[in-house]
Amino acid sequence: MSEVGKIQRVPPVTVNVGQACRKCMKAVEEGAMLKICTGCRRIRYCSAECQKADWKTHKGLCKAFREAEGDTQFYTVLSQYALGDGDIAPYSADRVNYMAGQMGVKELHLVSTRLGRELTIPERNIVCWQPRCMTWCTEPVPLSSCPDCHLSFYCKPEHWQDARRVHTEVPDPDGHNELTQCALHRQIRLDVLFLNSTGDSEGFQYAPDRTKEKWVPLADDATWESEVGPVLAESINAATPEAVGKSMALGPMLRCATDGLSMPLTILYALEHLNSDDAWTRKQTLSIHILGATLGKEIINAQLFEEIMHQCPEVKNLQITFCGPELPTAENWLDMETCPRCESSRRKRQQRLYTRTYHDYALRQGSAFEAPDLAVAFNSGCSHEARDSWEGTIKMLVARKIPTVFTSYNREEAEGDARRFIDAGATLNSALGPRRNPWGSQALIKEPHLVTGFYSTNGWLTCGFR
Repeated sequence: MSEVGKIQRVPPVTVNVGQACRKCMKAVEEGAMLKICTGCRRIRYCSAECQKADWKTHKGLCKAFREAEGDTQFYTVLSQYALGDGDIAPYSADRVNYMAGQMGVKELHLVSTRLGRELTIPERNIVCWQPRCMTWCTEPVPLSSCPDCHLSFYCKPEHWQDARRVHTEVPDPDGHNELTQCALHRQIRLDVLFLNSTGDSEGFQYAPDRTKEKWVPLADDATWESEVGPVLAESINAATPEAVGKSMALGPMLRCATDGLSMPLTILYALEHLNSDDAWTRKQTLSIHILGATLGKEIINAQLFEEIMHQCPEVKNLQITFCGPELPTAENWLDMETCPRCESSRRKRQQRLYTRTYHDYALRQGSAFEAPDLAVAFNSGCSHEARDSWEGTIKMLVARKIPTVFTSYNREEAEGDARRFIDAGATLNSALGPRRNPWGSQALIKEPHLVTGFYSTNGWLTCGFR
């Protein structure tokens, strides 16, 4: 059970490519017989009941799509970003992605103008993840999908041959385990089906049910499969290689588990690299400050931070201070529920919440402010979104030499965010970015608008310093 109220699940990519019901998210693999919305022709439903139940939410956007597409300016503007047959060969995914990204942004603006407000995230995703030809040919013909993953599309066979090598033969640079885009797409489909099977709108949460006898450094060659996989396999009675092979759920469970566990494991990895020894693992109280926290990510997964205690058995008290403008206020320490082993050992996990930015929190604390063992911001986007609100915090972290780590969704964000810290005078620890995060989530998400590319929760380490 989460420690906050219900958070509505965002419809997965299969909904936005028309392969699952918009309302209940039941997929074609689960037997859904889908019918298209005859108004906007952008989404599908498995039944009249689902469509009726969703109509109040969808009505305004449906009308906005129809009005936008009925305006000749809509096609005049978007046609600037089309490629003809002569522009396709030789195939360049980067060129296609540039054109697709530009068109996607313009389309969102035109639809938003018709709607008279900004689109919500689920509404934006209808545009961001709509089927797009891999070669970016914009001929008015129905798109076919890859016969294996059904998440990449093409307009005609000869164009599919142009893009097929990138899709099925080359390891994807944003992926893991040298998998191709097609293989990663198939994993995404399995992950979506697994999340559907849980019936939990808040997503899947898992933490290893064990406490280590002593702190063991996270080895450079350690992986999610080696660190969490065996415990997870045992928990679902798949402790032998043969049983694992028969368990279709293990892979999706592990990938979905990494989405939440990437936070405590990233914290441990940063502490390990920002300290010259392991004295921090034996502290009576370990203090973590989480910056830019939100209800929908850090707070709803707050119980997963107990994994820090399970990895560091000599820490008696884990204190986490959450700071974020979107949070409710709970400034007194709250004793949170822990596992029976921690409870019997009189170990505590405490948290408090501040409805403000981190530099404002520190300013108001005045002389009572105590630097944490680590300040961390997950997926901050500090060089992209809410740029100004991060300015004071970045300067304070660098000036006070507070042990810090930031993460990002992808390489572009990580490198852009890291430049802000370098410009502020920080000396970055090379082990902490900008680089791929070995403890980033393996539950990949397709990049919006683009025909290639993935991102993930804490997928990249932005920077670490002290």
